[in-house]
Amino acid sequence: AKFCKIRLCPMCAWRRSLKIFAQTSKIMDCYDRLNPTHKYIFLTLTCRNVTGDLLAGQIDQLSGAWRNMVRRADVFKRQIKGWFRALEITHNLQTDTYHPHYHCILAVPDSYFTGHDYMPQADWVWLWRQCMGVDYDPFIDVRLLRGGKSGVAEASKYAAKPTDYLITDDNYNVDTV
Repeated sequence: AKFCKIRLCPMCAWRRSLKIFAQTSKIMDCYDRLNPTHKYIFLTLTCRNVTGDLLAGQIDQLSGAWRNMVRRADVFKRQIKGWFRALEITHNLQTDTYHPHYHCILAVPDSYFTGHDYMPQADWVWLWRQCMGVDYDPFIDVRLLRGGKSGVAEASKYAAKPTDYLITDDNYNVDTV
């Protein structure tokens, strides 16, 4: 199947981001009431850029790596109490390559930052490299999510940015790549 490029109109993307923000906020509000001392981590998991013909396989690899990571009892079962994940695909026009990556919000107990369960960035890099099965250190950004709902809004916008998305169905109003 040939890949096609869709551009979400800014209004549609804005509405979608509002919907995702509202849904994520409701879940986090409920979680906040049940767990008032927890914190949130904003985590970005990346891989190398790929050409358009390799993008579908790279997204499959990312998805498999995520499944591997959440199944690891030593990390997610003990430390991560809940998560939100959004796939973003950016397109580099100069090199005509794509960069699929995840933006995640992870709920952790307050003790995560002071106890033996804390994972510094280097450990996240090692873990993601192992789960991806790659021979390079992928770029990982991990930080405390500050700002309450404004932080949620910042993170949830990645699920609906008005960027290019790839599909394989020619029944849409698209430009062929």
